[in-house]
Amino acid sequence: MLREPGMFGIFRPVLLLPDGMAGQLSTAEWTSSSRTSCATPRCFDNLTAAIYTLVETIFWFHPLV
Repeated sequence: MLREPGMFGIFRPVLLLPDGMAGQLSTAEWTSSSRTSCATPRCFDNLTAAIYTLVETIFWFHPLV
């Protein structure tokens, strides 16, 4: 169960919204939340996190990682 909106995926990101979220937020809150979530793919946040996790997995023994 989702509690907040989130962008999932790397190559074809999808915005997932919790049930009933639109009815609980004002127009300004809805606009702010959707803009923040939609900016995630443009900044490559999910790709950066995936690369970091891969490097961390490969070099788990290295003290600087």
